[in-house]
Amino acid sequence: MDDRSLAAACARADRAAWDEFVSRYGKFITFAVRRQLREANESLVNDVVQNVFMELLKDGRKAWQRYDPRYRLTTWLGLVVLTQVDHATRGRKLAPIDDRTAELEAEVAPGTEAKELVQRAMPVLAERERLMIALFYID
Repeated sequence: MDDRSLAAACARADRAAWDEFVSRYGKFITFAVRRQLREANESLVNDVVQNVFMELLKDGRKAWQRYDPRYRLTTWLGLVVLTQVDHATRGRKLAPIDDRTAELEAEVAPGTEAKELVQRAMPVLAERERLMIALFYID
């Protein structure tokens, strides 16, 4: 069954189609949630994954009406994931991108120049982060 037919069948509450959808896209949804959360908190990941599935089932499967079959189903599912991650993390600080953040913060001595601190931290950052920091703080 292609994605268009699968989505239409899920919208009609076809149990076999829902089972196929979960089988086909369950891992994708889990991967997308984990990637957006950037953390190893499996409990939160599992909660958000369940929220995604609940969103697709609630209110008579109303969410399926927002799917536009001209686009890939994974694109639409990505938007559903982003919305659920946003709801789950609103007002909550996500895990740091790099676990060396605490290490860097511990090295900060009172009275140290900000520019010097930024330059000392640069080697541990990813290339894209280094560029953003350099443009913002140094240049």
